Amino acid sequence: MGTRQAFRISSTGIDGLGHQLANIADYLEVAATYTRDGHDDTYGFPTVTGWGAMDGVLGDYELDRIRLCKDLRNLRTLARDAGGCFLITERDITSRTKGIE
Repeated sequence: MGTRQAFRISSTGIDGLGHQLANIADYLEVAATYTRDGHDDTYGFPTVTGWGAMDGVLGDYELDRIRLCKDLRNLRTLARDAGGCFLITERDITSRTKGIE
């Protein structure tokens, strides 16, 4: 009736996930420097009103990007902690079930 499913968890995989999340945060920060490189970009708008509106949009994006990068780095830390907890738990379970079949 039912099928048995198994999955494998590894501390290396959890740690790797944390690194990838931090890499995404790094990428977003680098991409933002190209978006706002300090030049007076007109964004293709012919008037200062358009420039101001676009600055507002980019400002909101920048605040969201900063929050997202912070959250991604927090997730990296949590993944590192989870990897360590996983290793301890796996070691304890292995030692308790040694010889049980």
